[in-house]
Amino acid sequence: MIEKVGKRKYETIEDMQKKIDNYFDYCEKNKKPFTVSGLAFALGLSREQLNVYCKRENFADILKKAKARIEQYLEEKLVSGSCVTGVIFTLKNNFGWADRQDIVIPSGGINIIVKEK
Repeated sequence: MIEKVGKRKYETIEDMQKKIDNYFDYCEKNKKPFTVSGLAFALGLSREQLNVYCKRENFADILKKAKARIEQYLEEKLVSGSCVTGVIFTLKNNFGWADRQDIVIPSGGINIIVKEK
């Protein structure tokens, strides 16, 4: 049965923290990558439900910490050069990373800088 987004599955942060710790332990023991969707699955949530919990004051800190650990893992993969396309994709889509290009256009002594979003 699929749980509706917004319905509480976890009443305490301790219950959720145990599941988060189990997820990272499992990944490390089985040499599996850390992923946002993997974290959500381990918590018995969809990605959308995970995002709802990220907005709940009492769960926000532990989920930000868990997601920061995933982001750190992915960033290390990015600089190590292994499968960078997939890593770039997930960093952009899950962590707000973006390509940025600054274009400087000289205009009679005034520099105009155009930044892409």
